[in-house]
Amino acid sequence: MDIVDDKNGGTIPPNTLVTYTVTFNEEIDPTTVTSADFDNNPESGYSTITIGAIAQIGPSIFTVEVTPTTVGTLQLRIPTTADIRDVAGNILDSITEPVLDDTIILVKEPYNIWTAGGAFGADANGDGIANGLAWLLGAYDVNEDATSLLPVTEENSGALKLTFITLDSNARGAASVKVQYSKDLGVGDIWANHETEVPDVTSNVNGIDFVIDAAAIGGGYIVVEATIPASAASPGTKLFARVYGSSAPSP
Repeated sequence: MDIVDDKNGGTIPPNTLVTYTVTFNEEIDPTTVTSADFDNNPESGYSTITIGAIAQIGPSIFTVEVTPTTVGTLQLRIPTTADIRDVAGNILDSITEPVLDDTIILVKEPYNIWTAGGAFGADANGDGIANGLAWLLGAYDVNEDATSLLPVTEENSGALKLTFITLDSNARGAASVKVQYSKDLGVGDIWANHETEVPDVTSNVNGIDFVIDAAAIGGGYIVVEATIPASAASPGTKLFARVYGSSAPSP
């Protein structure tokens, strides 16, 4: 028997579909191959997983779709408790020992894959933009000068609009990207008192009008126009805004 994943034992973020090819040494009754016959090897795998579609693609070959939903590691296993039978109804002798994928997949938060170890709040290249925010705004790596990726601002009759590119909610994993505003640059009117997570679709959230274009770039990026109404400056006339990235958990 043989289990092979389509990631070559690489590193992936949570919620990435992994397709396994499972090859048995004899013809199998497909009705006996179910999700209950597979798990994440407890000796080397500690990501929580969901098992999706199982399909027979040959008399002795099946594909199994598995999605890790938490960080950790993944090594698909057929445990000894599996009840898989051949076409004659005989339980497979080869499952007297657990059968394992030939590689172990690392499951890490997207930011931790991108940075390869740099702290979310650090500024690796000294461009004045934290690593995490640079990643959220689309920087290629920690060494890229991300100043050109900062939001473009526009004032219109007192309303303040920010236009920028960022990762969508799936691509940014457990990290957050928010629009914040303040009347005095956060001195007395605290930034965090007026913050809203960037949505994936056009909507009005907490009084901020978000126009989202998910098709313009693709690859997990969205183009965002966030308009803060002039009324947010009341009773004054000054209004400041910024994009803020908050940290993902450690791997």
